Amino acid sequence: MECIEMMRKDRMNMVQTYEQYEAVFEALLELFTVPDSSIPKTDFCKYISDQEHKTVPRNQNMYKKEFQRLETLRPMYPQSAYTAATSKENIHKNATKKIF
Repeated sequence: MECIEMMRKDRMNMVQTYEQYEAVFEALLELFTVPDSSIPKTDFCKYISDQEHKTVPRNQNMYKKEFQRLETLRPMYPQSAYTAATSKENIHKNATKKIF
């Protein structure tokens, strides 16, 4: 809320709707909760090249570790969240029949 109040001091109409407030909240939440794994774009190619030349077990490369970290951030939804996908009129639209 403090961040939005500061933004609105500079630009009165900066955040006007609930949806805009929610977008700012989600962005700030991600900023403060997701670990920083950014690589400067000038160093990206060198970083990837260095990672691929490291001698580590095949199942422990940086891509797998990053994927596992992302998996921990993925929300888990209960079966009740998929009621539209499993309804009779929508079941034929699903790419897969096993919705979970």
